[in-house]
Amino acid sequence: ITPGAKLFKGVPDNSYVYFVHSYYLKSKNIEDVAASTEYSVNIHASVEKDNVFACQFHPEFKSRPTEPHPLFDGLVRAALGQSGNGK
Repeated sequence: ITPGAKLFKGVPDNSYVYFVHSYYLKSKNIEDVAASTEYSVNIHASVEKDNVFACQFHPEFKSRPTEPHPLFDGLVRAALGQSGNGK
């Protein structure tokens, strides 16, 4: 997790995420990478730039309506904060 990444605010290092796809993201701009992981190669697991947030993994996978997964909660909070509607 890159220090200061809005998406991962309050999420502990080494948190488990679920990857579904056999392809992976490789950002052109390393400064946009919010998180990465090693899986035979270095995978840019998440990027953020201004009001755009993207994840290679599925932060909603283990979420429930009354108990959002911390990464899904971070995604929603980061999006709301960027839109000017967040608290």
